[in-house]
Amino acid sequence: MNINHERKLLEQAFEAYRNRLDEIPDEEFEKAPAPGVWSAAEVYSHLLDATLRTFMGIDQCCMKTVEHTTVKENWKGKLMMWLGTLSFMRINAPPEVAARVKKITKEEARNKLVKIRRRIEELATRLQSAPEDYRIKHPIMGMLSGKQWFKFCRMHAEHHLKQLDRISKALAG
Repeated sequence: MNINHERKLLEQAFEAYRNRLDEIPDEEFEKAPAPGVWSAAEVYSHLLDATLRTFMGIDQCCMKTVEHTTVKENWKGKLMMWLGTLSFMRINAPPEVAARVKKITKEEARNKLVKIRRRIEELATRLQSAPEDYRIKHPIMGMLSGKQWFKFCRMHAEHHLKQLDRISKALAG
């Protein structure tokens, strides 16, 4: 896996999120297109919090403070990593993840985006020499290394950009 390539793609995805904050009308940011469907504010909340939490896990993999194992990703994880996308499937967030989602303000989203941008370059540098055999379990994909979690962050960000497109279309009519 080419970490520099993943870093560039991840930076592009989060730049798109930053740009979208300016494009989404304020009155639509917290508006859900239908009952039980997330608003853009909730998508940002989920993605940004999940990314920051994942970055903490990547740190743990790099520092070797998580499980040392030869167990790798499962077949779903292998497929998703090989395809490099989550967009071929719709997955509901696990209940413990969904419970953390809230409607955040655009200012809160901007502040978290700044934190994420700072961390991307730092993690990309650390991951160049990260061990592959320290892993954390993903609920669907199995045991992932720090490098795989970094790639997952990019795939997850791209996946939710498409969700924001669906929300915009639904609110437009």
